[in-house]
Amino acid sequence: MKLFLCFMMLFASVAHAGNLGLADSGIKVNVLWPIYPGDRYRIAWRYALHSSESYRTELGIGLGYTAEKYRKTEGKFSEAHLILGVRQYFGSPFHGELNINPGRSQLKDHVTQNKDYKSTDLEVQALFGYEWRLNKSFTLDLQAGAIRVVSKSNEWPVYENEDLTKVQDEEPIVPVGVINVTYWF
Repeated sequence: MKLFLCFMMLFASVAHAGNLGLADSGIKVNVLWPIYPGDRYRIAWRYALHSSESYRTELGIGLGYTAEKYRKTEGKFSEAHLILGVRQYFGSPFHGELNINPGRSQLKDHVTQNKDYKSTDLEVQALFGYEWRLNKSFTLDLQAGAIRVVSKSNEWPVYENEDLTKVQDEEPIVPVGVINVTYWF
């Protein structure tokens, strides 16, 4: 994570820090998560609520999906969720973003109970990033932040270690890095 932040700051320091001149609408795709941590897909529509030379606020609406994947401390996990977010630019390509993601998760074959679980979840994600204009139609943005599941309707035991001896007390705050590519129209 520290390397990711250093990389982002290095590129930001040499890039132009002015208005990006973005269109009002675009489709954003997370190109990192399908590769690392793997099998996580996110796509969202970005729409400018307000845009001027020094101020831009965007609304983001999208979908997220995690393909079924075995977790050694849980079982076979998958999820699908809606992405609802707001992005605020700070007079330059630097921006902050807050997402609230309601969704549905399921766990099959719990590692100690051999039970299946289904849950309605609420996940909160906060990000800070920098966006580069690649050409007239595309931008690239790097973001770093944290994500946390704040509510689950049907919790299952999650173990802190692979020997399955200690149950996790609460959902952790997980640091995340994101690389998005947006097509503007």
